Amino acid sequence: MFARISLPQNSVPDLASPETFVRQIAGLAITNSVNLLGVSVGQVLLVGEEKKASTSESDIAPLPEGAKALTFSISVNGAYPALARFLTELENLRRPIKIDNTGLTSAQTETGSELVLLISGRVPYLGK
Repeated sequence: MFARISLPQNSVPDLASPETFVRQIAGLAITNSVNLLGVSVGQVLLVGEEKKASTSESDIAPLPEGAKALTFSISVNGAYPALARFLTELENLRRPIKIDNTGLTSAQTETGSELVLLISGRVPYLGK
């Protein structure tokens, strides 16, 4: 018999699993030689009943098929080609990602100019 394939479960898990998502982001940063400046994830319900979505969350388009969303924000810095690779690989993760905003800023530092990529978006989970 064939072993059961767990790819769909890994792609859109039942629980939000923010720790798994953050580990994937950290791995992408290392692989692409960018500095991970920060990662933040939105609130996740662990136990109890879900409250009505806040106004700011209801202003963005919902994910398809009623999936719940874990919001995130990532900031990384590095050379432009490395930042572009990081963004491409982030979009190609096994877990689907809805990127809502991106921004690229440049700042002058003692060592020269520095590029910072800011990404905010959502990753779906089933919420069972």
